[in-house]
Amino acid sequence: MIINDSLLRAQARLGMVRPFLESNVQGSSIDLTLGAHIKVEAPVGTGLDWFDTDITADPYDLQPGEFILAHTAETITVPPDCGAMVLLRSSAARAGFEHSLAGWCDPGFSGQITLELRNNLRFRSLQVEAGMRICQLVVHQLKQPATQQYGERGSYQGQLGATASNNNFKREAA
Repeated sequence: MIINDSLLRAQARLGMVRPFLESNVQGSSIDLTLGAHIKVEAPVGTGLDWFDTDITADPYDLQPGEFILAHTAETITVPPDCGAMVLLRSSAARAGFEHSLAGWCDPGFSGQITLELRNNLRFRSLQVEAGMRICQLVVHQLKQPATQQYGERGSYQGQLGATASNNNFKREAA
């Protein structure tokens, strides 16, 4: 079951979303805003995978086809009896943004959400600004609390800022 605005407000006031703005609550989701730092892919030969860029004062021009890692300004703490999806807001998608499909938060996850963003436009850049409402949190109520919480095995528990992959998706040796 997806929880509605009344239950979202109650959960957010209990600490599910920090900081929490009442004006960001929709009928079945809470809008989340972009944090102050992004990771931009470093050019080949620099010895780096990413470099950090502060977008507090100046927006970043995301070029056509370019991919970055960003993060929510809000810290999310998913209750033990819930799971949550992070989805791109439709207005951001219509502007040309794409968010990769890595938006699930298991019960017990706590941290800022890393967003994998791409500019789908062919000819124009998109401005990426701290504070822009870019995505929404949709919370699913479980029939009962999960027996395994994200903090027990999750790789990104407590993450702050845009967090690059720890490559734990690769096949492990037998």
